[in-house]
Amino acid sequence: MKIQELLKEDQEAPKFDTSMLVKQAEAIGYRRARQIGEVIPKIENALRNGEVLSTAFEVIKYELNIFVENAFEHLIAKPYFHGKGDKIPDEIYWDIGHVHNVQDLKFYAKKLSKASDAAKAFEGFESMVKFNEDFSPIVGLMQWLKDHKVSAAAKKKEAADAKKEESDSWMKKYVGHKDVKKVIDILTELTKEKRDEIFKNEHEFLLRLADQIVKYFDENPNVRRSKAYDHFSTNPMLAFLFSRMVDANTKLTADWKDYIKKMAQEAADSIIDGFIYKNTGKIAYVIYKKNNMKSVKLDNVRIGQGKVECDLHFEFKDGSRFTATSSVVQASSKHGKWFYRYPTTFHNVVMSDGQKMSLPSEQKMEEVFAVS
Repeated sequence: MKIQELLKEDQEAPKFDTSMLVKQAEAIGYRRARQIGEVIPKIENALRNGEVLSTAFEVIKYELNIFVENAFEHLIAKPYFHGKGDKIPDEIYWDIGHVHNVQDLKFYAKKLSKASDAAKAFEGFESMVKFNEDFSPIVGLMQWLKDHKVSAAAKKKEAADAKKEESDSWMKKYVGHKDVKKVIDILTELTKEKRDEIFKNEHEFLLRLADQIVKYFDENPNVRRSKAYDHFSTNPMLAFLFSRMVDANTKLTADWKDYIKKMAQEAADSIIDGFIYKNTGKIAYVIYKKNNMKSVKLDNVRIGQGKVECDLHFEFKDGSRFTATSSVVQASSKHGKWFYRYPTTFHNVVMSDGQKMSLPSEQKMEEVFAVS
């Protein structure tokens, strides 16, 4: 197979036979046969998935470079070069007679095609041509892998974006349904009424944390920044605020109070948006599939720092009903950054035939209740 055939303009995955690597490794008694065996699944996964993680690419490249060099040493150098220096044409000795990695192999066919008659008459030349034919598919493989290399960070972001798109896709399909709109309207009205309270809870909580930092500097005006940071480092949230409130000269920034207020506003917005849409998303499918909601009532609203909860009571025209306890709960990462969880639990679930559902879950609500 010619290299050019492997480097198609459409960049389709090359038809690479990984068993060739095993056969060649066995034929030359390759000392790193186990490592070749370990990279084969990485190659096959890349060809199947249409991409390769950069970390896997580096492993494959490293092993194939060593493999190509050892194969050339075993098949060409040892039988035709070793101990025969005075019988080797200069063109072979200085140019064609060297393949140390896949990159060298990439240009090997061109060198062979330009060989002089004297070089072609060399006893090992035909073996060199065969070596190129046998191993040139590796060049196409490595070029394709290089062109389809992705970083782990990019892959992680892609997965996160896909997950977000999937989790938000319900809006496109279900948000226009009249019954789902009623739920969104109820939760929107609730959060509109409680917005000031939610912001106040977040702002006061952050100010209490900030006050600890302010008090520490009042009591330790000449403290070194590293020592001050160590003092707060055991609490991720305090450490995070410290990094935003204290400048390089170990002084409180002039605008730290503005930053605290802005952070509280952003937290309130995240809580409200998540409470409305994330929680509605967990019951939207059920409401959409039932398509016969009779009523929805809101009660038992609980608001605290980083937390909003309520109960939604649903009744349907076929006699079925359930209560959903919807929540948004604030948490912080090990780096002190806030993120949010949106637990929704189901209670008092009654089917259209009057039977009660035991241990209701989101999956059972979608697969059983919604289609009953």
